[in-house]
Amino acid sequence: MELAGASDLREAEVTPRSVTPLVSVVIVTHGGGELLTRCISALRDNTREAIEVIVLDSASPDGTGEWARRALPDVKVHTSVANHGFGAMSNMGVLDARAPYVCFLNADVTVSPNWLPPLLEVLETQPHVGAVAPLMNNPDGTVQEYGSVVRADGWSEAWTDTSALFRRPVDYASGACLLVRRRAFFEVGGFAPEYHIAYFEDTDLAFALREAGWSTVVEPRSAVVHERHGISGSERALSLMQRNHGIFAAKWARRLATHVAIKPDSPAHHLAHARDLTVLERILVIDDTVPGDPRTRRLVEGLVGRDRLVTFTARYESKEDGHWLSVLGVEVAVVTDISDWLSRRLGCFDVVIVSKPHNWDWSARAIDTYQPQAKRVYDGSPLLGSDLEATAFTWADVAMCSTRTDVDRVIETVSPPTHMHVVGYSSPIVTNPLKARSGVVAFADSVLTEIWPTLHDWDAGLRLTLFSANQTDRPEVEVIGHVPNLPWHLSRARLAIAPARTPGLSTDLVTSMAAGLPFLTNPTGAEGLHLGDLTAHLVAETPADTLKQADKLLTDDILWQDVADHLLDLAAEHFSTRALHRALDETLLTCGLAPAER
Repeated sequence: MELAGASDLREAEVTPRSVTPLVSVVIVTHGGGELLTRCISALRDNTREAIEVIVLDSASPDGTGEWARRALPDVKVHTSVANHGFGAMSNMGVLDARAPYVCFLNADVTVSPNWLPPLLEVLETQPHVGAVAPLMNNPDGTVQEYGSVVRADGWSEAWTDTSALFRRPVDYASGACLLVRRRAFFEVGGFAPEYHIAYFEDTDLAFALREAGWSTVVEPRSAVVHERHGISGSERALSLMQRNHGIFAAKWARRLATHVAIKPDSPAHHLAHARDLTVLERILVIDDTVPGDPRTRRLVEGLVGRDRLVTFTARYESKEDGHWLSVLGVEVAVVTDISDWLSRRLGCFDVVIVSKPHNWDWSARAIDTYQPQAKRVYDGSPLLGSDLEATAFTWADVAMCSTRTDVDRVIETVSPPTHMHVVGYSSPIVTNPLKARSGVVAFADSVLTEIWPTLHDWDAGLRLTLFSANQTDRPEVEVIGHVPNLPWHLSRARLAIAPARTPGLSTDLVTSMAAGLPFLTNPTGAEGLHLGDLTAHLVAETPADTLKQADKLLTDDILWQDVADHLLDLAAEHFSTRALHRALDETLLTCGLAPAER
């Protein structure tokens, strides 16, 4: 038998038998040899990782199995004289698999470039995930499935709302393309044998994985095209669905009793609840823009955890890419009508965190109306001292400030009936040795007029990098407006100068500290930094004092190294990711949420 397109199959980059493949791709066929040809061709063209392909032909009437044996010498082909169906044949394929991960792939699925790395990343970085699926598209480019919701009656609804694409746990994801941790698959006994030919085996597998403590996740950075050939839509298919649905509904009756009864006329918030049944906790964060200011970004990162879904809602788009949030598993929504948006998620959130007074003013009434069950958290950093801010602190059940001094100010001036917590800031350690550093960086325009002329007179070779929106004619000064990677710049400078105008924790100075970069600031800027004995070297009251301290740190290598080492120690103790997580866990414990499993 010769199939159309078979001659187009290029020679495979075969994984040698002596090398263990990373992924075993298991394809079950029952006819449709031409689909298999296209499937394997796309697999070879778009996969760079070490894989092995195992084809299991379930009594194809068109001789697909015999053709595959002849035409695909690098593919393991097993044939059966009887049609045992998807589940049983897939189980046989896994028994022959050598890789730690198994990808179940329908012959009518075409994988896209870079389809596999995002799926592998999930399994390799999240040990609790047992299976991960890509975004499933139709041939016309529309979304076929972004995971599925299983209703209380046992039937499923494919989720096609792509207004917010992010990595998320699901009730189940289609076995048409599903990457599974082989250990987890064996732990639950593989596909259950009681289902006949096709349908509900993948739903059952997801339920079994969940019962054993494994999550099933959809990763939309990976996408494939599913043509839905075979018996789908036929009377035979409907008969099989009905039969297997009865088996599934009876087997998982107790679990299904906890699911949402979705009907065509169900309100929007029923769908929202149904989608999120796979998580235990829901947290909403409200700020100005996506992806938020540096502090909000760190808070959102710290909130992410297993069995917890974080939604980041903003009023405006930003020029910066918020894609990294979706990779973390954070839902992102830019909202113009907060009341309408929250009404369609009535009662969904356990905790709502609002940052800044104007965002509280925009959202508070809608939160009270549509999320009355949620614990209300106000993030008062930076502290502004306005009447609107005071009302926000009083409204909140729990409030956060970035320093103990700010907490004391709020208690003294507002006296809110609110649980107050100190939640600081974290910055990754990104440092370089002294020999790899040069120049000065500044975070305030005043440095250019009050400090820099004298410093440059003392050393004409010294250069300044000024983070500002205002340009200058001085040739030795580089002005940078938008700074996408501040730690990179700070790890290459010798000194930072950052006088502060308003109280509160300076995230710029925390980032300098984590870069091992000695800095000079005023007493206001030193607030909350735990400088201790370093205050004598890093805090100056006047421009004249700043110049004296700058001269020492620019000329005394021993002093510079001693200060840099102490700053790195302080960063690790007070401003590390672990310290931020600890502070957030303590805050959320006040809200009734257990510490996150990260």
